[in-house]
Amino acid sequence: MAGGSGSLEQTPTWAVATVAFVFIVISIIIEQIIHMIGHWLKKKRKRALYESLEKIKAELMLLGFISLLLTAGTSPITKICISEGAADSWHPCSRREEGTSADDGESRRRLLTWSNMSNTARRILATSSGEEKCAKEGKVSFMSYDGVHQLHILIFALALFHVIYSIFTMVLGQAKMRKWKHWENETKTIEYQFTHDPERFRFARDTSFGRRHLNSWSKSPILLWIVCFFRQFVRSVPKVDYLTLRHGFIMAHLGPQNQSRFDFQKYIKRSLEEDFKTVVGISPPIWFFAVAFLLFNTHGWYSHFWLPFIPLIIVLLIGTKLQVIITKMGLTIQERGEVVQGVPVVQPGDDLFWFNCPRLILYLVNFVLFQNAFQVAFFAWTWYEFGLDSCFYDHTEDVVISITTGVVVQILCSYVTLPLYALVTQMGSTMKPTVFNDSVATALKSWHQTAKKQIKKNKKSGQVSPMSSRPGTPTHGMSPIHLLRGYKNDNDSVQTSPRMSNFDTDNWDTDSPSPSYHQKRLDIESHHQRLELESMDQNNETNEPSSSQLAIVPAAHEVSDRIQCVNNVKRLEWEWRTTPISYTEVTELFNLLGDIHDLDWKGGRDVWKWKGDKDGLFTVSSAKKLFSDNSIIASSHSINWKCWVPLKCKILVWRAAHNRLPTNSELIKCGVNLQQTSCALCHSEQETAIHFFTGCGFSYEVWRRVESWCRLSPLFVFDVSDLLQVAENQTNSKNARYILRGIVYTTMWALWNERNARIFYNKCRRPIEVMETIKSKTFFWIRNRSRWKEVDWNKWCNYPLDLM
Repeated sequence: MAGGSGSLEQTPTWAVATVAFVFIVISIIIEQIIHMIGHWLKKKRKRALYESLEKIKAELMLLGFISLLLTAGTSPITKICISEGAADSWHPCSRREEGTSADDGESRRRLLTWSNMSNTARRILATSSGEEKCAKEGKVSFMSYDGVHQLHILIFALALFHVIYSIFTMVLGQAKMRKWKHWENETKTIEYQFTHDPERFRFARDTSFGRRHLNSWSKSPILLWIVCFFRQFVRSVPKVDYLTLRHGFIMAHLGPQNQSRFDFQKYIKRSLEEDFKTVVGISPPIWFFAVAFLLFNTHGWYSHFWLPFIPLIIVLLIGTKLQVIITKMGLTIQERGEVVQGVPVVQPGDDLFWFNCPRLILYLVNFVLFQNAFQVAFFAWTWYEFGLDSCFYDHTEDVVISITTGVVVQILCSYVTLPLYALVTQMGSTMKPTVFNDSVATALKSWHQTAKKQIKKNKKSGQVSPMSSRPGTPTHGMSPIHLLRGYKNDNDSVQTSPRMSNFDTDNWDTDSPSPSYHQKRLDIESHHQRLELESMDQNNETNEPSSSQLAIVPAAHEVSDRIQCVNNVKRLEWEWRTTPISYTEVTELFNLLGDIHDLDWKGGRDVWKWKGDKDGLFTVSSAKKLFSDNSIIASSHSINWKCWVPLKCKILVWRAAHNRLPTNSELIKCGVNLQQTSCALCHSEQETAIHFFTGCGFSYEVWRRVESWCRLSPLFVFDVSDLLQVAENQTNSKNARYILRGIVYTTMWALWNERNARIFYNKCRRPIEVMETIKSKTFFWIRNRSRWKEVDWNKWCNYPLDLM
């Protein structure tokens, strides 16, 4: 009986073998396709996408395991008996519809169908011992064989649509972000550098970013959310927003020296690929919501009217929130000062997101995509099993609602919300590990694991070294030089550093060049074994790990003390004060490793080659020529110290005049690693003494208030020396110069104090508050440190230069 209802005992073996062969071939083909996709992702160095594929395979295995358990548990499930009263509750269809279906002789399979002969008789769809057993007891089966089979079909549909939706989501998201590549390339052009002149002063509201976000509606929370709601449908990520957020990220985390070198679009792409592992995953809470969806799909709840709108509402809320975050960052620019220098600098921070957690948005996107895939799979399953005119969809409107919301949510979430999330979440307080490419990340992780093993080994062996000399990274063969081999990356951007080496092109690359402008190259000559130190420009920065990291050791170290070759494997030994962990430090370290990777060291002593002479020999004439070609003119300022401010103010002014203040730019020259290199007050340019006191937008606001308070003519200052001449140029009387000089010095002192308060205590004040401090401090000092002991506070606040 090949076509009968008998068991395998009555079925021809050729029929059994044919069915088994077909299913095995289909399974092998699917498995090979997945394997080929994984192999292609490995070849293209798409580590994050490969891990996402593994995540999908794990989810499919889980669904297959559920299906296997259902198959094995079909017989026990059907033998579970429940009362007819319990079986008569929570049906997806009304009792009247079920009875009508039975009268019409409808043959479509249902999970639970009822006969219209009596209220207690239940029609058996598939004959089984479990159902017969329950019928004899006057009960009904917990679930019929057909019901379990239909549940199998639902699980298969869920797996199919989950995979399709995952692929569709990534394709649409990448298509949207591919447009950003043109904007990224534009940042490396001369035209971009010209139109975004960092020395150009503008009002914040007159910039392109300000005209888009700094409007009257942005100050009203209600209007702000309404406008941002509609913005997500039209140009959700315009060019001005992308370039401004890019500038803010680089200024906050990498420094202005990487402005035209760092590939922000590729960083966002890697971050999205990393987050895609979470998007395609199915966590236990999401499974709980899926079960709840099945539970509430009962008659009387009308779930088909409101359940499809839950993902739609969430995705619209997320898109609106992301737009609100961008606008709020624009408002913070205006709060810091009306005038900005160069490109407006947005200030990233976790406080902009719900519960200070940017990743919460990713979990909501994950929930939306799975629930949407589940509902579409449920619609396809009911259509296949019961038809469009089943009780699941009584009216045509129900079908339209399900299909429309499913398509709209998928397109909106994949093409609009997910790329917008990938961009805006970079505005958190910290940058993601994907700032390094896959090769760097893999090497750093391997290095980190090796270091932990070595530390653990040293603890067990009882070897304890002093804190000052204890290596923060592996030594004697545990340097990453041997871990970096074989990590060739053809997809990442080529090395853009001025220095190239075989190691860079063959084994290693970075998306961003070394931040230093001065490069040193180690060149071992095979015949003379000489070490040449060649400068490539005139700055004092180096491309080696900074002196603050290396331990204090004799300057006469030989290369053989640092490089050891064991079994043709180069190993490096470092003595670290602190482990290099920042972006700048790690980049400099790996550039150094790239320089010495292909050296063929054969021993011998080191010989220093003098750069100033072609023969490498030191002569006084060559040294004199170097000094004349690279002359450094010391700044000379005639400073009038006769004023009534304390000594601390005078010292600050003297240091500012001679460029001796510990600004970020000066600290970097001294080898101090800084995560934040931009101005602490305006965040628009690298912090120098000239920019801080004369070019900063925040300082400009303070000086403008001083100008108004003292009734001065417009101030035109370009450096610190111009500030020191304000009192001499703006007043005629001796007393007025004496008073104004102290006000200028106090203002410089107050600005520096405000800068330190922001850095060390995270306290930010507005320009008007700093101005109040200047008035109160100058009033207190002039009463206690000058001959004007009886000066009146009201008169001082009105016009301080008239005390005669």
